[in-house]
Amino acid sequence: MFRIRGQGPPDSKVGQLLTVLDRSGLPQQLEDMLRGRPGPPGVRPRTVLAGLMLAVYYTGRATVSDAWRILHFRLQPAARAWLGIPEMPPSIARACIAASRRLYRGLDRITTVLDPARCDRRRRLDQAEADIHSAAWDEAAGREAAIRLQRLANDLVLAPVRLAQQRGYLRHWAGDVGVDATSIPVLANPDSDRSGTASVEITAGWHFSGGSDKGIFGYSASLLVAAHSRSSKGAAKGRRAPSYPQLCLGLSLDTPTVRTGGNAVTVLKDLAELRLPTGTCAADRAYTGCSPEIFQIPYVDSVTASLWTTRQPTVASRAAGKEPY
Repeated sequence: MFRIRGQGPPDSKVGQLLTVLDRSGLPQQLEDMLRGRPGPPGVRPRTVLAGLMLAVYYTGRATVSDAWRILHFRLQPAARAWLGIPEMPPSIARACIAASRRLYRGLDRITTVLDPARCDRRRRLDQAEADIHSAAWDEAAGREAAIRLQRLANDLVLAPVRLAQQRGYLRHWAGDVGVDATSIPVLANPDSDRSGTASVEITAGWHFSGGSDKGIFGYSASLLVAAHSRSSKGAAKGRRAPSYPQLCLGLSLDTPTVRTGGNAVTVLKDLAELRLPTGTCAADRAYTGCSPEIFQIPYVDSVTASLWTTRQPTVASRAAGKEPY
């Protein structure tokens, strides 16, 4: 059920999210991509993304319906003006439907320009038809679109990091990071052998964590986080690690077991562009299909040292005996 305590999101919270969104450059990049495209424009990308961010923050779900309710019925006058939302909420059913459709149309324009293999994602496709659309993501145009989409998402993740860097919040950070692939479940059901239909999420797959035989259907996110560390001398004296924000420093979403090592290297390289300190990188020793040439060795340019860990022996066996140098 949709609930927000009090009268709705305060202007200060909306302003904080808009600052992150605008500093990322994402709205302007989307405006540039959409310029000159046919059809009614709908709601501007900045408003669509702000609504989805508010929905995630207050409901835990990035649904257009929740974003629409917040934008039209919960915002204060100042926040409405910032986002171009009418001062008064729609009062009749026809006006509500029209406002909702404009928001859906705005999101649909974004997904259309970013998706290299458009298909009906509201129903389960036949497996053969879904495989054709899924294979398009591995072609040259599909890989270019996927890289662009991952970069846009990571620009949004890096916006708070840039703000923290500018304000001096990371001055005690030694550059130590942890990188790992974690599961991002989806609500859609997996492919069905019984009916011969594919999942609505045609590029999703099974993510297995820590050698577990129980998979999670969805995507794999390569996450980069700032790690707390202290010197051995400080640890012996019982000193605490320096204080700084535990920020996410990078994110790359992809089909499980596909390009896991390459995605981890990509987020490290994106972080290196900020010219922050470089320290130790802690990561799992092996991922499925990753050899040292595409996983461990490229880390050299982004960190000063590496700490490779293996939680269970089965993880190492998945790498077919390929250990880091």
